[in-house]
Amino acid sequence: MQIERLNQEIFSLPDGHSAHRFIRAFIECRLKCVGREASDDPVDQEWFSESEGRLWSYSEFAYQFLAFDIVLDGWLTHAAERTRDEQYWLCELPRWHTLLHECRIAAENDDNVTMLPVIAQVLKMFALWEQCIIERDAATDDEYPKATRDSGGSGPTPDN
Repeated sequence: MQIERLNQEIFSLPDGHSAHRFIRAFIECRLKCVGREASDDPVDQEWFSESEGRLWSYSEFAYQFLAFDIVLDGWLTHAAERTRDEQYWLCELPRWHTLLHECRIAAENDDNVTMLPVIAQVLKMFALWEQCIIERDAATDDEYPKATRDSGGSGPTPDN
């Protein structure tokens, strides 16, 4: 998977490291929570978003906000400040949380119990994503991937 290749150095971190935990959760969400409407075990949910004033479906949400390659550029480059991507994600994650909470309420109202674990998995991944970014703000040099530390803080620059 492209995500694994782009973030290879993240996997050198301990399993409990926030960046490692997030990347694993993101990969798991890509595999299990995107494309479910077209799978052998289809699941989807529509809802009218009060926060955005329009109709959404979970599949639309998943393709828009989960079906992309991610690079933890701040962790990989030992960035001194939050990267543009990290700033963007921290601004967008509350919106995505709101949309998923609306989706969950609609699924509960429609008794769509197969959708609820999918939503819970994505919400958990979002929490790990936020934690991963916030914890980098206070990270010490020894909490970065070894290749990043050994390169004097410049680290590899992933291909997008």
